[in-house]
Amino acid sequence: MVGGLERYAADLYRALSERIEVELLANRVGLRGVPTFAIRVIWHLLWYRRRYRRVHFADAALAPVAWLARAITDVPVTISTHALDVIYPNALYQWIVPWCLRRLDGVVSVSRYTRDACTARGVEPGRCRVIPNGIRVEASVGESRRGDKEAFLPEGLDGKRVLVTIGRLVRRKGVAWFVSEVMPRLGEEFVCLVGGAGEQGRVIEQAIATNGLQRRVFMLGTLDEHHKRVLLERADLFLMPNIPIRGDAEGFGISAIEASSRGVPVIAANMEGLRDAVIDGVTGRLVAPRDGEAWIEAISTARFDRTEVARETLLRFDWERLAGEYLEFFGITPVQASCT
Repeated sequence: MVGGLERYAADLYRALSERIEVELLANRVGLRGVPTFAIRVIWHLLWYRRRYRRVHFADAALAPVAWLARAITDVPVTISTHALDVIYPNALYQWIVPWCLRRLDGVVSVSRYTRDACTARGVEPGRCRVIPNGIRVEASVGESRRGDKEAFLPEGLDGKRVLVTIGRLVRRKGVAWFVSEVMPRLGEEFVCLVGGAGEQGRVIEQAIATNGLQRRVFMLGTLDEHHKRVLLERADLFLMPNIPIRGDAEGFGISAIEASSRGVPVIAANMEGLRDAVIDGVTGRLVAPRDGEAWIEAISTARFDRTEVARETLLRFDWERLAGEYLEFFGITPVQASCT
């Protein structure tokens, strides 16, 4: 599977592997494979439990498995939380998962919003540590193959101010709201490129047609990593116009640091985990959600030094530094140690 949580888990594994010995147990078949994966993890820990100093789970939805792992071994067990895996609006889920989280040895939250969601469900604040999502430096620098640009970017971008948003097209991302409420009121010099796919695709297309924005808003569909880089090189601003949705949330906003690590300033809604992903006034602006006038003002007046934006992002969100925070949280010194 490919997504923010999956990328987080992969990057955490790589970052820790550069410092200590790590064994990865991965669910490679998605949601349908969770029961089999849970059994495999428990069997593995029963058989090999003496090999490990720490067991860490990358998703709070696995909290029941983590609790069982804690119960059958004498190894400390910790877990990462992201937002929806904590606040998922199901009564049974909300009874089981928080109960299990409270009984683990520690919880990593990727943002203050996610930490607060955990403590509101009874996790002791002293056992809940905020460590943000990270960016891999080598994946953030360098030029893409510019010759590929014309293959997927619309014509006529020269002289325009290019606004870019990339991500799953779900309601909380606010793209449909932005196209309807902000783009028609921005000057003709602004164009918006939308990368991604999802349930809101048709709603966004309808908003484009209704507001006569066919020459100013372009949907590019799903993009691979190379084309994302090309798009970010062309971007003047990266947008995350999220809106509040009950039972859903942006736990961090990894797309924000992917953009700002390449020097693209981010204009994002001042809500949830986005408050930790954007350094207000440094790597971008945080703007009140659903406030059209504030968004127009922020976009129209945004002036940032792209070199400084990239530098500050990599300074704060480099996985090499964040790996050190995890090791401190684990209580592990990188000398012939191992964990899973």
